[in-house]
Amino acid sequence: MARTSGSIRAAGCWAFSNSNPSKRGSFQLAPGDRILLYTDGVTEARDGAGIEFGDSRLIEVLQDCRDADPQIAQEKIFSTVEQFCGGNWEDDATLIVLSVE
Repeated sequence: MARTSGSIRAAGCWAFSNSNPSKRGSFQLAPGDRILLYTDGVTEARDGAGIEFGDSRLIEVLQDCRDADPQIAQEKIFSTVEQFCGGNWEDDATLIVLSVE
């Protein structure tokens, strides 16, 4: 989650299905906050040397585009990861950027 103050907070990652719900939690959102939902295909994309894109690079890109329109932020993140991995995605990648109004 990207706050309007500029801070980034990892809210956690939980796997779940209808038959087996996992952890639940809550946090307050404020206008201008952003929520980033993504699958591991984004952070596990690898460059030619086998190095993963990782959470820290994802957070860096999110900080760079936190004030952008959600669609622009999504495009920026995807293009950055695609450049990093040379377009060789090893897994499916899903990324959703939400903005609190």
